[in-house]
Amino acid sequence: MSLARGQHQPDGAALERQAPRADRKRLQLELQAPRSAAVTVTPVPDALREECLAAVQSLDGRALDDTLIDPDEVRKLAEEKRKLEEAQQLKAGEVEKVVEARVRSVKGELDKNLAGVTAERDALSARLTAIQIDQAVVSEATKRGLRATAIPDITSRRETLFAW
Repeated sequence: MSLARGQHQPDGAALERQAPRADRKRLQLELQAPRSAAVTVTPVPDALREECLAAVQSLDGRALDDTLIDPDEVRKLAEEKRKLEEAQQLKAGEVEKVVEARVRSVKGELDKNLAGVTAERDALSARLTAIQIDQAVVSEATKRGLRATAIPDITSRRETLFAW
């Protein structure tokens, strides 16, 4: 019951006058009941407790694979959804939206592939540069009289000088 500005909370007698006759008895009992009545907790029967424990234990022993979502099924459902949306858009005459969505999906796949190829190219380029520097260092050191047993030493020195 909301009060308008300037109104006061009605007391018990006012509530009794406002309530229909059937509710007066209930209101009287509520007003007479002590405000700090203790909450009573009813104990759970042992049979119910045992049933709940058995249910929890059966869930604990259950394999996780039963609850996992199948990724192939999700992909298949997403593809079906996409096809239905495309068909609906085509019926509505929104051909440009369908083409844009298809181009966007293909472009996304190509961008992912391009990023992978670019990273691989950069790694191979860095490795080729290191190999070329190693070969140049070893060939120059060999021209100046480097012994074969000192090649690992000269290459490790090169790594400290040309570290990237």
